[in-house]
Amino acid sequence: IMPKGVTAKAGPYSIDLTPYAREPQESFLAEEVQTTVLCWASRTGKTETEMNLTGYTIDHDPCHILWVYPTLDSAKKWSKEFFNPMAKASPCFRGKVRDPKSRDSDNTILSKAFPGGRIAAIGANSPSGFRQIQAPRVICEEVDAMEAGPEGDPVMLAFKRADNYADSVQIVSSTPTITGRSRIWSWLERSDFRKWYCPCPACGERQVWSWQHVKRPEGEPRAAALVCEKCGHTLTDRERVDSVSAGEWR
Repeated sequence: IMPKGVTAKAGPYSIDLTPYAREPQESFLAEEVQTTVLCWASRTGKTETEMNLTGYTIDHDPCHILWVYPTLDSAKKWSKEFFNPMAKASPCFRGKVRDPKSRDSDNTILSKAFPGGRIAAIGANSPSGFRQIQAPRVICEEVDAMEAGPEGDPVMLAFKRADNYADSVQIVSSTPTITGRSRIWSWLERSDFRKWYCPCPACGERQVWSWQHVKRPEGEPRAAALVCEKCGHTLTDRERVDSVSAGEWR
């Protein structure tokens, strides 16, 4: 359940709102995939896909999970603002994840125990946080905000925590930053580099919508709209939403 305060549309999670998130989530547990790279814009659902994997693990396939954020403070924020509200709002977790307010050492801000596993949340700026943790599922969030330390690249340090598991699940995600210095972009270049191709409602030509397709009439910024690069059709806002919903990964 997506709780109030975390999303503008609270309630049961629905893939229909973000159809592009289906295939990445299926790849998390696909036998032929070890690492899934999410190089997405801000506020497009990266964290929610990873929260779904976390919830699935707790409820259906328990094992240890490691969440890595750029800093300890951002890891604590994730725990307080994302995980705890989800655990409280979702009936399937009752009796499995204890109330964080209970006086129980198995449930702290950065460590959540559940039957068959545990979630550890750490900050990449604290190399010691990687030690003594083994986890078959490792999630590295906002990696472009991470900095390499004296012990090496934080993403590689995190993924080494899963070395003992042949079926490990590794996720690296971030909004990209500066060309040539973006950590997430370097990971994307190691992948099959899939993009979300959307059909034009007029001619059917599929394309990856980007800012170059946005046309702004002189002196009318509110009239900005997507324009098909093939036929020149100007999409209404409803057509834009429908086009994105009908997209496919290539």
